[in-house]
Amino acid sequence: MILLAIGVIQGQMLWCSKPAVYRAENLKQVLNLAKVDSVEMLQRKAALHFHHKLNLYRHSLKLDTLVWDEALWLAAMNHCTWMIAHHNLTHNQEENTAFFTGVSPGARVAYVAGQGLAGYGENALYNYSVFDMPLDSIAKHMAVNSFEQWKASPGHDQNMRSSYGKHGVAFMLDHRTCWGVDIFAFGDEPIVALEKKISEQKPSEVIVNQISSSRSVEKHFVKSLYKKFPSKKQEGIYVKLHQAAQRHARYLLLHPEEQSFEKRGASGFYGRTPYLRLLKASAGISVFSKKPTEVCLVKHYELNDFQAAQELEKLIKEIDDLGAGPNKVLVVEKQRKKSALTIAIVLSGFETKE
Repeated sequence: MILLAIGVIQGQMLWCSKPAVYRAENLKQVLNLAKVDSVEMLQRKAALHFHHKLNLYRHSLKLDTLVWDEALWLAAMNHCTWMIAHHNLTHNQEENTAFFTGVSPGARVAYVAGQGLAGYGENALYNYSVFDMPLDSIAKHMAVNSFEQWKASPGHDQNMRSSYGKHGVAFMLDHRTCWGVDIFAFGDEPIVALEKKISEQKPSEVIVNQISSSRSVEKHFVKSLYKKFPSKKQEGIYVKLHQAAQRHARYLLLHPEEQSFEKRGASGFYGRTPYLRLLKASAGISVFSKKPTEVCLVKHYELNDFQAAQELEKLIKEIDDLGAGPNKVLVVEKQRKKSALTIAIVLSGFETKE
């Protein structure tokens, strides 16, 4: 999900950052600049203060820790530069303009790292901060006020509480105005730690280690769905119910236009109806006191610039609407073709008496 916010806090002093855009191979240069330039140092400190505060917030909600990602930080910083140059709070940059690095957040990450994101979220804001205090206090003030501003907005707060694995937030000063961008991404790949010597990393290693792969999105979808909808304990006839549902989900990947009925002779055919599939899975020896029920869902996703958090939320609602519950068996099968992802979901159970 990508969201904007605008906030106002009184300011006094004038600060500004020299406009520039960066790629992954410039990381060492940018970090060194933050050690000697007071404005760059302030902006970096504010970002890390925010990162710490955000994870304290997530821990209070029993959510996983977000990993800091330098490539996402550079992409966020580049977008701050563009917004300041054009006085435009937006998620979509305009092509052929000064400091352009990509129309969308995913494209801007690709500019930095040579590889885009399979799924992402972005928060953006500007506000006015008080600067009549020591450097570190200013940085904390920027971080705290930006955090509270995003937290007060349900959509932005959702991004901060979502199941992303990493993020990079950047703040940039333009006189009395503080601009901020936070980019979130999925992925559990190794990340270059803050304390690690960047000089020991080749640019290509920075790129590979820091960017989410679309495979992470696939794993995330399946893991999140099983966590959200734990199935009936697999014992007795429910073992066979799961087997029948799994075979039908695989059939649906081959024939996504069909639902509960399979066509005899078609590839992946296992049984024409839910009853016949369950009968086959149990080798025809089980006696069913209740009629099996089954509902199916097939979803197609394009992974380029994929807004995974939003799509996952929609999918969870659709499964809820299908009647998921503790006495149901949920099966999720997936198929990847290049940048396209197909997910087949089968929800099985037994009829209950009214």
